Amino acid sequence: MAALALGFLVFGVFVYLLATSYLYRDLTASIEPGGAEMIRLFQAEGVEALAADVEARIARSPDGESVFVLVDRACRPVTGTLNLWPAAELLDPPCRVLFDDAQWFNFEMDSRARVFPDRLVLARFVALTEEYGLVYGRVANELDVIDDILQVSVPVGFLLMLAIGVAGSTVMSRIVGKRLERLNRTSRRIRRGDLSSRVPIDQANDEFDRLALNLNEMMDQIEVLMAGVKHVSNAIAHDLRSPLTRLHNNLEELRALLPRDANLDSYIDESIEEAGRMLGTFNALLRIAQIEAGARRRDFEQVDLAHVTMDVVEFYWPVAAEKGVTLHSQTVALGAFLGDQDLLSQAMSNLVDNAVKYTPPGGTVTVGLENGEHGPRFFVSDTGPGIPESERENVFERFHRLEAHRDFEGSGLGLSLVVAIAKLHGGVVELQSNRPGLKVSVEFPA
Repeated sequence: MAALALGFLVFGVFVYLLATSYLYRDLTASIEPGGAEMIRLFQAEGVEALAADVEARIARSPDGESVFVLVDRACRPVTGTLNLWPAAELLDPPCRVLFDDAQWFNFEMDSRARVFPDRLVLARFVALTEEYGLVYGRVANELDVIDDILQVSVPVGFLLMLAIGVAGSTVMSRIVGKRLERLNRTSRRIRRGDLSSRVPIDQANDEFDRLALNLNEMMDQIEVLMAGVKHVSNAIAHDLRSPLTRLHNNLEELRALLPRDANLDSYIDESIEEAGRMLGTFNALLRIAQIEAGARRRDFEQVDLAHVTMDVVEFYWPVAAEKGVTLHSQTVALGAFLGDQDLLSQAMSNLVDNAVKYTPPGGTVTVGLENGEHGPRFFVSDTGPGIPESERENVFERFHRLEAHRDFEGSGLGLSLVVAIAKLHGGVVELQSNRPGLKVSVEFPA
């Protein structure tokens, strides 16, 4: 809009200069013949004849628009159509310069003038002798009018165009901004895990609709692929849980039936422990699938988040103390919250367990509950190694583990379970740097 307005202004100035230049040339061409005739008369017959000719011209056309005036050395009128004209000191160029060099100039008549009051006059000055000069010209009606019109119309047109342009730009930006915001809202929901979200289409068949259609088709494909992956993992977990349970139970019975042997017992214990970890992994997968399906939403009840948080802190306090990690609590009472107390407790426990596990001895873990921007926010911060910013989106994926954490026990499902529980309650999980360490927060709706 600024570029368009500037272009209009430049064009207006160009038109103004072109129009005035054309009218100036037209006026000078119409004035020059009369002046040349009077100069020839002076050269042939002298001042008296010129004065008589001027008087005769006035008598023939007393109200005409032509200007003829004979002036003395001080530029005072001797005879002619003008009884008043600008004082010598106000002339541009000054009177003495006019006598030295004949040239065109313009001036505005005084309101006390006999004819042409307050009118613009275009004239030429010619020095006849050292004592007399001749001014001949005419009233520049066209220049006066076009000058007034353009001086008003160009600024007014510029301001009007600017106002219309700003109004149009505002409307256009709101329309475009509204459609872009719908894209942003949908992308935010998708980024938070809602793969069923789709961009609304306005049926305008424009670039936005085509972009929305492409994005929706892409999300349809992604949702199908993700659903297939989840189905396969859930099916595997469901099908293998029963044989793993039987294997675990058989190992327990085998240890009870066999005679005591230290080496044999250690192998059996390791097998039972490994079977238990695998069984826990499959149970976690099935629980995530159950949560994502929304089956646990029917168990929602009024939950005191502060009480749940304090229970988790009390449970992990001995674990942290045994490792040499200081566990702090910063909990405020926020009233009742509608949710599943067992799932909320498990999500908090997973976050605190990770923080204590990855924080080295001498470090600090802080667990808190506070008022967030949109509702209650549970957070856990530690002084451990943290998570690189490039990996923070990946750690929410199932079975994803950082290379630096491969030596720690775990299945890579802890944060996936936290995200599923948070999503079930309408919450959002966010990872931030604690400088040093990591801060994980889960913000729920009010």
